[in-house]
Amino acid sequence: MENNNNFPEKSEDFMEEVSFDFEDLSAKPETAASIPDIGAQVIPDIVPETIPETRPAAKPAARPATGDSIISVRNLSKSYGAKKVLDGVSFDLERGHIIGLLGPNGSGKTSLIKIFTGLINDYTGDVFIDGHRPGVYTKAKVAYLPEKTYLASYMTVDDSINYIADFYDDFDKKKAMKMVDVFQLPHKQKVKTMSKGQQEKIQLLLVMCRNAEIYILDEPMGGVDPAARDFILQAILQNRPEGSTILMSTHLIHDIEPVLDSIIMIGHGALLKQDTTANLTAKGQTINEIFKEVFRNDWEF
Repeated sequence: MENNNNFPEKSEDFMEEVSFDFEDLSAKPETAASIPDIGAQVIPDIVPETIPETRPAAKPAARPATGDSIISVRNLSKSYGAKKVLDGVSFDLERGHIIGLLGPNGSGKTSLIKIFTGLINDYTGDVFIDGHRPGVYTKAKVAYLPEKTYLASYMTVDDSINYIADFYDDFDKKKAMKMVDVFQLPHKQKVKTMSKGQQEKIQLLLVMCRNAEIYILDEPMGGVDPAARDFILQAILQNRPEGSTILMSTHLIHDIEPVLDSIIMIGHGALLKQDTTANLTAKGQTINEIFKEVFRNDWEF
């Protein structure tokens, strides 16, 4: 029969050309559930630096602060629907300090941290990390410990170390292996079988074994017993590179107060207090007492 559709007639040769082995498709691709979701800590930004960022350029009035500031924030606002968690806040954080980021639940602490680490981009205002907007450059400078466990449950301690070492050139694998022994963690134990305290230790180890300039720690001692808190705090202090900056969000003010150089308190979308701990405690009050005084109305009924 004559072919009037201008299509080539099917032939055995044609079918042989387009045929393929269906057995090759039997291997299922790795599912999303099997891929660990660990946020900014292990997901490198592979966008070339030559590609312009999607956020609009800074307004002429907004410039990174000079002097010893490592983080500069100008007129920063962030909303979730109608709820504004950050409302035009501006501040600078000094290089080399251990800084407490304090505020009640829902005050915007984690949102602020995620902006600093490049996990949140839909905000207004300007943020500079070491003079740069959050992006490729800053991810190489910042080591981030999120509040929630980010390691895949099937990973062992050694798997986790090898995984992070593949992503970061500044990761000290030899130091990490030594810290595993100091922390008394079994090298071949899987994350899913670890206690809360053990998971805290391995995650902290992975962060503090980077030779970063800024360490951003979101509730590093949350959910562990007092003895483990002291151990974790000492591990942070002993493994901090000289001259580095630590920004630590926590509700356990009493535990970390002795090591803080300065604090920043945020609440109701605003910057409520910022100063050195020496200035704030000069009149005999503790940081914990000042915190309760600032946020007293939040717990009054």
